[in-house]
Amino acid sequence: MNNPSTDTPPPPPLKRNSNDVGWEYGLLCDPRVPEKVRCRLCGKEFSGGVYGMKDHIGHLNGNVSACPMSSKEDQEKCKNAKMEAKEKKNKKRKHEEAIRAKVNINKNNNVEELEKELGPLKAPHFQGPLDQFCNCHQP
Repeated sequence: MNNPSTDTPPPPPLKRNSNDVGWEYGLLCDPRVPEKVRCRLCGKEFSGGVYGMKDHIGHLNGNVSACPMSSKEDQEKCKNAKMEAKEKKNKKRKHEEAIRAKVNINKNNNVEELEKELGPLKAPHFQGPLDQFCNCHQP
C-alpha cells in the first residue's frame, strides 16, 4: 500500500534561497512568480520582490505603501540593508573605474609596436562555401 506522505512531492518553497533580510518579512505568493510577495506582518500583496519588501517594511521610496505593522527596529533593519547594498554597489563601481583609468589604449603607438614584434595584424582570409564558385584572379 502506498504511503501518501512519501508519494506527494513537497510543497514549493515560500521564499527564495537567499539570505536577504527582506525574506524575514515576506513570503512568495506563487513560487512560479518570484516578484509577487506577501508581507508577513500586514498581509499586503505586491509586486517588486524582496527589494520592494524592504521598501514596504522600511517605509522607503514611493514605490510601495508603507507597512503599518512594522516596528522602528524592522524599519531600521531594512533601511540599513538597502544602504549597505547601495554602498557596496558604489564601491564596486569606483573600483572598476579606477581599473579602467589605469588602462592606456593608444592605438597608433601600440599597433606599430605590435606589428614590429608580431608582423602584420591583418586577419587571414578563410575560404567560404561560395568561394569555390568564384575564382577571381587578377593578373
